Amino acid sequence: MCSSDLEMIGALHREGMGIVHVTHDLAEVAGADRIIVLDRGAVIMDGTSTEACAFLMKREDLGMEAPGMAALMVKLRESGWNLPVNVVSVEAAHREIHACLTRSTGTGAAHIPLPPAGMGHGRPVP
Repeated sequence: MCSSDLEMIGALHREGMGIVHVTHDLAEVAGADRIIVLDRGAVIMDGTSTEACAFLMKREDLGMEAPGMAALMVKLRESGWNLPVNVVSVEAAHREIHACLTRSTGTGAAHIPLPPAGMGHGRPVP
């Protein structure tokens, strides 16, 4: 789905319209209020995007996976970091991790370098 389509859906939702979005790409609905996961027509999960990301990471048999950044955030959260898991972009993950480090050190001095512009998911960060 084009980002402009997702922006239009977001605008309609902010105006109060209820949205039902059917997709196999969890990144498209990471900020949704509620996510329902179906398997062969049966509801197997009904919850928040945070719960859906954590659920899908444990159910590889479904053929869906949590977005890469959300998967990272879930693993960090399971390791004790106070982070949201409905994060799908590198920039948003950077902001959240930086804020968490800043809160934990209390100094505001934490620094995590951003990857170069245009660097996609799955590539190493220098």
